[in-house]
Amino acid sequence: MSSSFEQTGPVERLFEEFRAKDIQLRVEGADLRVSAPPGTLTSDLRGLLGRRKAELLAHLQAGGGEVSTGDVAPLVRVDRERELPLSFAQERMWVLQRMDPEANPYRVQMLFALRADEAGLQRAWNALLGRHEILRTTYRMNDEGRLVQIVHAPQRVAFPVVDLSGVADADLAREVRERAREFVRMPFDLAQGPVWRILGFDFAITCSELYCASITSPPTDGQEAT
Repeated sequence: MSSSFEQTGPVERLFEEFRAKDIQLRVEGADLRVSAPPGTLTSDLRGLLGRRKAELLAHLQAGGGEVSTGDVAPLVRVDRERELPLSFAQERMWVLQRMDPEANPYRVQMLFALRADEAGLQRAWNALLGRHEILRTTYRMNDEGRLVQIVHAPQRVAFPVVDLSGVADADLAREVRERAREFVRMPFDLAQGPVWRILGFDFAITCSELYCASITSPPTDGQEAT
């Protein structure tokens, strides 16, 4: 860009120069935002943007975005109070779940041991549920025959903890194995929810606990099973 262009060139020409360099401009409130490939914004170009900022802002605010590649519509949060469509992967997982709820190969299952305060772990899980709405979502067919997902408001929940302190050491491993196997085989009701389960085993003698968690496929898109 020549010096004469910087001082007297029409603002439309300036946008054309920016487009050629893949420099994008947009307005945020009263500010001019610039996005550019690495190394594109030289000190001279930054100075030019500073000197002609008012012109550039006025041009964009007046609807001159047709000559700018930088007009980006802001992202708008989808209304969680209405039914939302499923992704293609979620629809596929839903169909597989309905075909055979007990044999769904995409169910995510975890078994882990830790020393933990049960009340603190319950609070942590509820905080996680409040943060991640996918764990509060259910899936059903609406009255129009369309698959939809519904995001529910956070509610305090408690997962069960089985006291195994009275089980003999020789029988403990078998008891846990059988209970965990039965737990993860339980089918999920995607329309009623929740789409997750946690079962705790309390070993008073060792002061530790074993937790078995299971999450069904629509929230995960089945990708964790690959």
